Amino acid sequence: MINETRRFIRLHIMLNVNYRISGAVKGGISAFSRDIALGGCANIFMAEKVKKDSLLQLIIKLPGEFKRIYAKGRVIWQRDYSRINKSSEKIYLTGIQFSKINPLYKARLFHFLITNLKGYRENKDKQIIDKIERMRHI
Repeated sequence: MINETRRFIRLHIMLNVNYRISGAVKGGISAFSRDIALGGCANIFMAEKVKKDSLLQLIIKLPGEFKRIYAKGRVIWQRDYSRINKSSEKIYLTGIQFSKINPLYKARLFHFLITNLKGYRENKDKQIIDKIERMRHI
């Protein structure tokens, strides 16, 4: 059994994410993410290489939700996924940490995470609930 050492529980779910590099003239670029947590998104498949610590403006579409989540984030890591995936197109797997998110959007994201985390395996319920309770006090 692997112990989760992250600060936030990560929900493994496919999400549509639009991003724009702060200060860039170019409009939003569509991407998707394989997971999300209260602290950020990881495993975002991006078509462009972005420098570590670059600031991004994010629009996240949560499945089943009409309203979107708007946030600012910082690139904390990026890997060339096209070599792993043996794709001819360049794809970069990217981790983004939220640097600014409105409390209303954070509350909506929190509610989405709690609702969807209830579907995790039953033997993980106590661990998840304990971590959720700790997240409430952040």
